[in-house]
Amino acid sequence: MRGRQKIAEKYPCASLLPADTRTPDHTIWHHLDTAAAFEAARAESGGLALLAFASGPVQPFIEAARSVRDLWSGGMVLSWLAFRSLLPVVELGPTALLYPALRWNPQLDLWLAEDRQLGNRAPRPSDQQKTTPSLPHRFLALVPWGPDGTAAHKLADCCRQACVNAWQDIANSVWERLKPQLDQDWPAWDDHWDAQIAHYFSGTTAVLPLSGSSDEIDGQLTRLLADSGSFAEVFSEAEKIRNLARSIPNDARPNYAQEQAGQWQYQIELVERALAAARSIRHIPVGDGENGPWPQKRTLFGSFSQMGPAPTERFKPLLERHGATQRQPECASPPRRGPLRDCPD
Repeated sequence: MRGRQKIAEKYPCASLLPADTRTPDHTIWHHLDTAAAFEAARAESGGLALLAFASGPVQPFIEAARSVRDLWSGGMVLSWLAFRSLLPVVELGPTALLYPALRWNPQLDLWLAEDRQLGNRAPRPSDQQKTTPSLPHRFLALVPWGPDGTAAHKLADCCRQACVNAWQDIANSVWERLKPQLDQDWPAWDDHWDAQIAHYFSGTTAVLPLSGSSDEIDGQLTRLLADSGSFAEVFSEAEKIRNLARSIPNDARPNYAQEQAGQWQYQIELVERALAAARSIRHIPVGDGENGPWPQKRTLFGSFSQMGPAPTERFKPLLERHGATQRQPECASPPRRGPLRDCPD
């Protein structure tokens, strides 16, 4: 993982070398990462597949922020869930991730240094980097398809379960910190805890096999993305590239054919559409009950019942015991738009 960095330190231009001078839109390092991903996926029989993953809900979670601190913390939670979700794919090799790239990602560096005990062979991120949201909530990977798709679908199941487990780990840590402080005054404060936590975050996956002849893949893409017409009619830009390659004399053509031009891009579009369709079926969380001791709705997440007493008077013993005082937020001026407020809590 540090080879590129060491070479670039001695030869700065090495990090910018294009993979192909005719299409200098990516570096040789991107090409090497993708080539390594193909080789790792081919290690199992059955061909290759694209695996797309997205966790959620994202927007309702982020828009509940009421301060910059809330926003930062929410972003860190989503980034951590994304990292734990992609670890089953990383076990194949970090380059299996087509998006996002994991080179120099602080969460991966920390995982390599501590969980994989690589020590000084993996760069250790700073404290600020550790707490910086560094990953989106979705990823795309190149994985083995396996016999009848068993390998790819098993990996997808592992990614979804890893997301759920990571969220449960966060919730358990918070519960363990709160319980000793709240049990004394409000023994039933966590009656709704399990119901609210269990099904809030989830992962959605889509898997697309990349096997078949060039004509079969063209027909599949045309049928699923456009419903009718030929590949040349539907994907005219890709067909132009193929025609350009056909115009080259046989003895001057490169060793690799161009009849597959465009397939990779449209296969990625297809798996992303499948993922979007799967995410359109929203999960409905299990009801958390309305008959507890404090049935009021929460101020941040209005669809959930309040955990712990909502009336201010019932919080005073806890606040006084911990030396805290209640105060109203003080802002020089209200924000122009949106619910976000960077004010003292």
